[in-house]
Amino acid sequence: MYELNVEKLKAKASEHGDTSGHAIQKTTGINQTTVYRLLRGGAQPDLITAIRLSVTYGFDLRDVFDEVDEAIEATA
Repeated sequence: MYELNVEKLKAKASEHGDTSGHAIQKTTGINQTTVYRLLRGGAQPDLITAIRLSVTYGFDLRDVFDEVDEAIEATA
């Protein structure tokens, strides 16, 4: 299982001058509520959202997702 690493995403967005959720929303066109939920760690992006982020900021999806142990996830 994989999980979005919010700090890595923020770093990639920051490289393009987007240092706030509002800036990310404006650049990507992703719904503002979705952006803030992602940045707080309250949600994981669906495939379309993840691809939109990677295309907009020019990164490979593997650059911002971390593999997590499913056994840990099951107990959380």
